[in-house]
Parts: sequence; C-alpha cells; structure tokens
Amino acid sequence: MDLLMTDQWLTPILDLSLTSEEREDDTALNSFLGEQGFQSKLLLFNLGSTLIFFSIQILLLMMSGVSFYIRSCSNVSRNVFNFLRERVIWASTIRIIIQQFQPLLMSSILNISSFTLPELENKSSGMKLNFSFSVIMIVVLVLSLAAFSGIIYKGKAFENQISPLIEGIWVRKGSLAIYWTVITLLKWSILSLILILLTDYPSQQIQSLTLLSLLSTCLQLLLQPQLSPVEYRISLFNEYMSLFYLYALAALALADTKPARNTMGIVLLSITLGTFFVNLVKAVVCVGRVCVRRCNACRNMVIAKKYAVERVEETGRQSKIVIRAPDEIMSVQDIM
Repeated sequence: MDLLMTDQWLTPILDLSLTSEEREDDTALNSFLGEQGFQSKLLLFNLGSTLIFFSIQILLLMMSGVSFYIRSCSNVSRNVFNFLRERVIWASTIRIIIQQFQPLLMSSILNISSFTLPELENKSSGMKLNFSFSVIMIVVLVLSLAAFSGIIYKGKAFENQISPLIEGIWVRKGSLAIYWTVITLLKWSILSLILILLTDYPSQQIQSLTLLSLLSTCLQLLLQPQLSPVEYRISLFNEYMSLFYLYALAALALADTKPARNTMGIVLLSITLGTFFVNLVKAVVCVGRVCVRRCNACRNMVIAKKYAVERVEETGRQSKIVIRAPDEIMSVQDIM
C-alpha cells in the first residue's frame, strides 16, 4: 500500500526523466504483478513510499556520519551523534532492510530483467539511472544477507542495537531457528525470482512455488522459530493456506470445463478470504489484549496511588497525635 500516495506527486516528477515513447511502453510485466503494485518495469516508479522511507534512512545515516566527525567541536554534535547512533545506525537500518526487502528486490529484478545493456545505449538518462540503481540495490541486499548471517554467527545479534535480527524468535542452543530472519529473506528472494523470471512459464512457476512452500512449511514445523505460540500457529496456518492456494491454482489451470473453473475460482477466493479473516481476527485479539493489559495497569496504578495517599494521610494523623501527647503531659505537670 502506497501510504504517501506517491503516484499523485512523485510519479509525475519521475516521468520528466523519460521520453514520451518510454512512458507509453512502461507498463506492468503482467496483470498479477500489476495488481500487487508493480505497475512499471522501472525501479524508482515501483517503490513509491518505500523510496521515500529509504531516502530518509540514507539521509539520517549521512547525518550520523557528519555528526561523528564534528562531535568534538560542540556538545550539540555529540548529543546528535549519540542519539542517532542508538536509534538509526544499526536498529533502524536493519528494520527498514527487513521490512522493505521484498519490494526492493522485486523492483530491482524486474528492472534488470526487462532490459539488456545494448538496449540501454539508446535510452534516456532516466532509464539508465533506474537500471544502475537496480544493480546497486541488488548488491546492497546480497551484502546485507551476508552481513546478517555473520552478525548472528558471531553472537552479536543479542546486543540491543542489533536485536531486530532475532526479535520474536525462540533462540535455542544449536538450533537454526536463530537464523529464521535470514531464512525468510532467502525465501523471499527465491520467491521474487520465480515470480519474475518464470512469468512466461506458468507450469514451472506453479511447481517451483509449490516446492518452495513445502520446504518453508517443513522448516516451520522442524524449527518452530516463533517465540509466541500464537505467532507460531498463525505462521503455520499461513503456510498451509499457501500450499492449498497453490494446489487450487494448479487445479484451476488444469480445469477443462467452465463449471470446474468457476468452482476452483470460488475455492481460491474462499482460501484468500479465510486466510485474511483469520489473520485479521488474530490482529484484533492481540490489540485487544494489549489494550486490556494497559487498562488494568493504569487502574492498578490509580488504586496504588490512592492507597499511598490514604496511607500518607493516616500516617500524618498518627504523627499529630504523637506530637500533641507530650504537650498535654507537660501541661498537667505544670498545673500540679
């Protein structure tokens, strides 16, 4: 989903770098990818809001580097660097790479696979720029996978700044579950290659996707990587639904009659809506639990404060009684 609605203001700006003929020829590779938001073959056009978030992250990293070199000149620079170092340099960079990995990779592969180097010689600077950024992005993502694996292997993933790599993962000694984030990114990489490079071979594409889904389901059952039992069950449910969807898709491709195709179409729609409904209910229940927990915590805090105030008032009354008692005794002795 394009949160910033970049198609309304960013796309017209990017169109200025292309010729009118290139803008007319720049369409989605197929209807499926077009429905998923990849309505262009060019990297920058497909990223949308991801491009803005990624650019902001790069600017913050550059600001961190500048503040690092001038931190000895002023306290402000030192405070800025300390603030950015804890929140931007590692944790935020890892999070944005993980969250935006699939759109970045798919857009890059789509851009590179749609053009060859001889074809780019006669293209505009905008086409060449998109192709160059695609190559750079793939190199960055591959190096990120290698870096993530090395960080986890060396045991540095338990540090607070790098903890997003194992966040929500059940870490056990000698288990590959600690690499689940890297495994998931590898699965997304293979999925992207299958969806784009095998788009003209639907039979091989379905077979490859089914094999990948089976492998992913087996790993989910063997490793049980999620720390939360609810997350584990939902993840396993989604894997099963993916398998059923692919089987139904294969049955739809093999169906010869119109009634059979209509039936399989209904089955595909039911699987999609059922999966969406289960995940929606899970999200609502989790949010509801968090809200109830916070409400109970606030109520307990209010009760604790009220009890503390009552204890202070009671202690104050007792201290007043203790203080008056000697005065009364002294007054009685004076009279006698």
